[in-house]
Amino acid sequence: MEAKKYKWFVLIIMSVSELMVMSLWFSASTIAPELEPVWGISGLGTLIVTLMVQIGFVLGALISATLGLADKVNPRKLFTFSSIMSAIFTLLFVLLYRHFLIEMVLMLSTGIMMAGVYPVAVLIVSSWFPTRRGLALGIVIAGLTLGTALPHIILDLPFITEWRALMEFSSLLSILGGAMVLFALHDDKNQIKAPKFKWDTIKQIIKNKPVMLANFGYFGHMWELYAMWTWIPIFLLSSFAFYYTGSRLLFITGIASFSIIGLSGVTGSVLGG
Repeated sequence: MEAKKYKWFVLIIMSVSELMVMSLWFSASTIAPELEPVWGISGLGTLIVTLMVQIGFVLGALISATLGLADKVNPRKLFTFSSIMSAIFTLLFVLLYRHFLIEMVLMLSTGIMMAGVYPVAVLIVSSWFPTRRGLALGIVIAGLTLGTALPHIILDLPFITEWRALMEFSSLLSILGGAMVLFALHDDKNQIKAPKFKWDTIKQIIKNKPVMLANFGYFGHMWELYAMWTWIPIFLLSSFAFYYTGSRLLFITGIASFSIIGLSGVTGSVLGG
């Protein structure tokens, strides 16, 4: 396949794989309310689970940057390893669901592994798109957005009859997504290499006011974004409960949540790119 055509093939595979793997991000948050009675907590399950994944992602990103993993390890293999490990931690979540503290450690670990998925996908796609990179990354981020919303639509599938099935199905998607990247793609000879991590760089960044303002803006954006993604399904469920009950209530809530988070996110990401 010609290089010009192959890079679009890379973009498609990476975006679809990203979508599949990122279905794990909110899978546990989606079903956390069902496990609150088992854990002995009330109204905090979704919040705590979401927080643990987020903290794990931040820790994973810091560890990866400090060790320079994206340069020392083949990006495709790192993506696949992270995808499979995320799936394993999620499956352990299903097996050990009665143990709250263990579950939180597993969600933290899942978040850490996710740091080897999204940033690495961005690295791989950036290498193949020296031009039109904005559009390419917009499409990758669209895959991420759609993936985070995927649990809400998975719950509406006829063969997903309980929370365990959602977690297991999302884990399967993650494994398949990682395998696609490993076996369907080959490495770019002009792979972008990140600069070596230096502690002095942190001081330089902190002293750079425009960069720090941009960082604070991004931090605030991500804080409100994930808060909204966590809250909107709960809000919709409570709102639709005035009009619907039972399986129809869950179905409509799932469709609405997927549309608001996923479809609108895809539109914004692609147009923004």
